[in-house]
Amino acid sequence: MNRERLIALLKIRPEEARLVALMAALFLSVQAGQGIGENAAFTLFLSRLNVDLLPYMYMGLGVVVFIGSIMYSASLSRFQNASVVTYLFGGIIALFFAEWAAIVLLKLPIYPLLWLTAFGMSVILGTLIWTTAGEVCDARQAKRLFPLFTSMGILGSVLGNALTGFIANLAGTESLILLYALLLGVGFLAARTVAREYFKPEVIPPDAKFNPLEDVRNGYEFVSGSNIFKIIAVSSILYSVLFFAVDFPFSETLSLQFAGNEAGLAGFKGAFTSVTTLVTFLVSLLLANRLYTRLGIVSTVLIMPLTYVIGFIVFYFYFNIYGAVFARFSQLVVLGGLSGTAWNALFNVIPSERRGQVLAFNNGVPAQIGVIVSGLLIILGKQFLDTKVVLVLGVLFALLTAYLTWKMIPAYGEALVDALRAGRAEVFSGEDEDVFVVYQRDPSAAQILLRALNDPKAFTRRLAIEMLAKMGIALAIPDMLPRLADSDASVRAAAIQALAQFGSKSTFNEIIRGLDDADDYVREQTLTVLPKLEVDSSPQLIRTLERLLKDPNVEIAAHAAVALLYFSDNRRGLNLLVRLLKSKEAEERCIAIDSYGHILDTMKRNATVRFNPQPILDALSDPSPLVRREAVRAASKLNWDEAIQSISARLADEDAGVRRSASAALKQAWVRARSVIVSILETADGALVDAALDSVPPGDPEIQDTLRRYIQGEVSNIRQVRMFLASIPQSHSGPATRLLEQTLRSREASSEERLIKAVGVFGNPQAMSLVRKSLNAGSANARASALEALETLGDKEVTREILPILDRGGMFQFETDSAMSVREVILLLLKDKDYWLRALAARSVPELELKEFQPVLRVLRHDPVQFVRHAVRNALARMDGEVKMKTMKTLSTLERILLLREVPMFSKLSPEDLEKIAEIAQEQLFLSRSLLCKEGDPGNTLFIIVSGRVDVVIAAGKTENVIASREPGEFVGEMAILESMPRSATLRARGDVRVLVIDGDSFNSILLDRPEVAISVLRHISGRVRQLNERIGVQAGA
Repeated sequence: MNRERLIALLKIRPEEARLVALMAALFLSVQAGQGIGENAAFTLFLSRLNVDLLPYMYMGLGVVVFIGSIMYSASLSRFQNASVVTYLFGGIIALFFAEWAAIVLLKLPIYPLLWLTAFGMSVILGTLIWTTAGEVCDARQAKRLFPLFTSMGILGSVLGNALTGFIANLAGTESLILLYALLLGVGFLAARTVAREYFKPEVIPPDAKFNPLEDVRNGYEFVSGSNIFKIIAVSSILYSVLFFAVDFPFSETLSLQFAGNEAGLAGFKGAFTSVTTLVTFLVSLLLANRLYTRLGIVSTVLIMPLTYVIGFIVFYFYFNIYGAVFARFSQLVVLGGLSGTAWNALFNVIPSERRGQVLAFNNGVPAQIGVIVSGLLIILGKQFLDTKVVLVLGVLFALLTAYLTWKMIPAYGEALVDALRAGRAEVFSGEDEDVFVVYQRDPSAAQILLRALNDPKAFTRRLAIEMLAKMGIALAIPDMLPRLADSDASVRAAAIQALAQFGSKSTFNEIIRGLDDADDYVREQTLTVLPKLEVDSSPQLIRTLERLLKDPNVEIAAHAAVALLYFSDNRRGLNLLVRLLKSKEAEERCIAIDSYGHILDTMKRNATVRFNPQPILDALSDPSPLVRREAVRAASKLNWDEAIQSISARLADEDAGVRRSASAALKQAWVRARSVIVSILETADGALVDAALDSVPPGDPEIQDTLRRYIQGEVSNIRQVRMFLASIPQSHSGPATRLLEQTLRSREASSEERLIKAVGVFGNPQAMSLVRKSLNAGSANARASALEALETLGDKEVTREILPILDRGGMFQFETDSAMSVREVILLLLKDKDYWLRALAARSVPELELKEFQPVLRVLRHDPVQFVRHAVRNALARMDGEVKMKTMKTLSTLERILLLREVPMFSKLSPEDLEKIAEIAQEQLFLSRSLLCKEGDPGNTLFIIVSGRVDVVIAAGKTENVIASREPGEFVGEMAILESMPRSATLRARGDVRVLVIDGDSFNSILLDRPEVAISVLRHISGRVRQLNERIGVQAGA
């Protein structure tokens, strides 16, 4: 009973109990062993050898850590992780057992070797246990279990260090080595069991090479070309020197204080490390994030050298055990709790694909050079200088390091600008406004951007302008003015936009010169900013705008019309927009509606502007989805209830882009749209609710009760769908039943995504959007990560209600007494409000041999939906044995869909998407050796092979070469449509061939509207290119 209570308290699932116990034993034993082993090595070295030898050990330690780290890193990329963990663990244990035997049994004074291996292997062991944890825990488990593992590690470290003195007094200091090896043995047994039972098998490329220096070499190439990482590399050397410049006097003081008291030295060192570990943990937990936010990353790193300065000064004036403890304690706490994490954050400016290589170089080369240099300097200092003089030199080194760290501040800003020059604008992404606040206050960053205004690259000049405008640095206006005459049009346009954003009326005369620019985009941008400047009209400006009404570029003419309406009641501009709105071209109608939207914007600045907005509402019913999307955006600016009702009707639009635009518009006008959205949520119509949920801003308490009722209904719906799926026989082979199952799974997935979206309405919608994308990614780990993020970031009360239904195979299970028979399921589906489910259920009846359903189907012959009626009639005909061979022209829409679903390109599409394709597909039959199309003919059709084979033939003089043969389920003829070029090959029937024909315009429309089809086409084309390359390779080899 107590075990069950403990498992529940620690949030451990029953099936995880064994894994958690093994991992807890691993962390506890290894961390406890490390504390004991390091104290043993430290004590034996200082008490049995001369402390003056310690600098030589620093030099050796640098070499050992460098070799060990790169060998371990290379091993992970070349061998199975399970093998690396097991063999490395075993090798380390054997090493410490051998060292204990050499010291105790053979009386060999190998204390230097013990010191090197104890401190050198600590780095490897720490990486090893966290590698193991990462292998066996997905993201969902990590949130619950990693804190537990960390706690066990801290507990082990504290216990091991605290017990060091007691064990040394009881059994001797040498026994600590044996205890270390035994504790590592416990860790080895746990790690081996975990690796065997829980590690996932890996596929190691057969050509993977064991090259330990490769990452270091690549990292050096990056560092040598980066100003900031050159500084970081030099600073790494100095930080290593400073670390051991404190470590040595501390060790020297302890050796004098505890001379002849080996157990006392071990006990003090253990107690000191135990307390330091606890304080460091508390500092990192309670103080670190606050300092990062207040000071910034580089400034937090700067605390470290200043701490060294203070530590050296205190140690100089209090040259005793207390001064030594203060210096060492402050060093370890600041390094482990504050500056170490900030230091690692500096590397985030590196492209992610190079970050590991740069870290490998920096930690392996400069840092270890610093360790070696520290040993050399201490040796020289001991020979020629007093220890106090060494402390003075330490202060000077610390001040030099502080200076270099201070130099990192502008260099870090430069690195970010370099990222922009390289095209990595995400470094300055507007998603992180804190970055802009930091650099707005940093004069050096502003100076860098000002210099970039004269960069040779137009791309960099443009980004510099955009960044200065976004950061609101108005002092940059004089430097931006020359960019209005820049040789690059995009730079001129950016300068116009930036100066308008600053509201720089004094530069109006310079800006309006853009109206006569040779580049269309510059003229267009100039027209858009004129109302923003809020300057007075002039006769010359009006004449210029009237001239631009006749510009051959329709967009420029429309923008000129908007500007004219702003500056004067000019009917010529409005007449132009009316003419565009009546155009047969959808693009021109879009431009007109967009201009109406701009007019509504200008009305906020100039109340004298008047026009009739009814054309905007009329355009919501335009046959073109592009026009409807633009009309939604423009209608959202109308302060009319009628506009809200008209926009809400677009939530059911057949075009996804229109639905998204309508959702965004209703969210923007939420106060007036709330009642409309509430009524939609109460209908629980899936597709409509999906768009309506996108319209709800997060955190509105007035809609939360409605959302909770909706969530409860959706949870019930998912339970019912899963019950239906569990009841459909797995042995069925009929195409209609397979499509019915696929449709039910699609409905289940859509319901799950709507649930997550509803949770996002309670708060954190961006995170919930990522959860939705990961939920049905097909990977168990991705789903686990999604559920973990949901539980962590979602509203707690709502999440508790929906997690059981989403955690498949977890808490939700079917009960035997609630299972349904297939007859009960089909009967319910035949009555479902979803006409697709009614149609598919009816068509599945003959496949499932449910003859008793004939009376029910006869009633459904009068279903209000024609699609269902056709499916019912086909099912009845099959049950009566009246089905005959039909062509596509005589097949019902559902039969076409079932046929299309057998084509791989369309197999993953939803029934609704297949329906649209079935309506435009035409069937043709080609007799043996007849031509589907001829090389060189205009290409405007795509052929999908239903039966038979088609040869792809290319003429070579008087001979013909068959370069490929296509089988049922494949498609041919797509290249001529995609490239708008003549046919590149002849297509000839090999035997009788039956194909579906889709004309070019319809095919391109499918690619634009159905991304899944576009992706499938790309995969098929990629496969064909690969086949062609392989064929060329074979011929070349021959």
